[in-house]
Amino acid sequence: MTRINDPAIRKVKFFATKSDIEPGLCKFEKEHKVKYVRTGYYNTADVPEYGTALDIPDVGTSPSYLYYSCPKYLVLVADSLVNVTTIQLNAGGVRHEVEPSKHPKSFFVFFGGIFQGQKLIGGGCFVDSQDPDARARCLKYASYITEGFTQVRDPSGIPWQVGSEALVMLERGIPLQTHFTDREILSSDAIPKRKRT
Repeated sequence: MTRINDPAIRKVKFFATKSDIEPGLCKFEKEHKVKYVRTGYYNTADVPEYGTALDIPDVGTSPSYLYYSCPKYLVLVADSLVNVTTIQLNAGGVRHEVEPSKHPKSFFVFFGGIFQGQKLIGGGCFVDSQDPDARARCLKYASYITEGFTQVRDPSGIPWQVGSEALVMLERGIPLQTHFTDREILSSDAIPKRKRT
């Protein structure tokens, strides 16, 4: 297990099932009143907000086999305003966008998850904000949801925190997809020898 306590850390990557992250989510959300809003484009300015990550539809499953295509959610203080930008389209009509840059006191998370029962897609917590409170919340959030996880390194040497159920999947030969291609996966050889059973 690696303790995530370095304030210089701006991103933490992980592999986890819903059950892996649920205890840490509940612990954090009990201490901090937050809400989640998906980033990206909408057809309406009335965007959904979730008071707990466990209410997000299909959390723990991935709609894509691509790491960076997973839905990303801003994590905001519960009573903060969600800024929705309205964009005029050249072809007519409008789109509405939720941008991380419009929410400087937030951080964002994407959970990855199981893709079509075939592989586990990685997730992560990221903070671009220079706001010290946002950075501290992100670090604490990442620390809570990955508590008890095992650190492994991908073929590029990048550390990933792996939950207990995800570790079992890895040991059973289910691919853990880190980035874009089938070559960018974790193998059971990456598991620290002291953690193997």
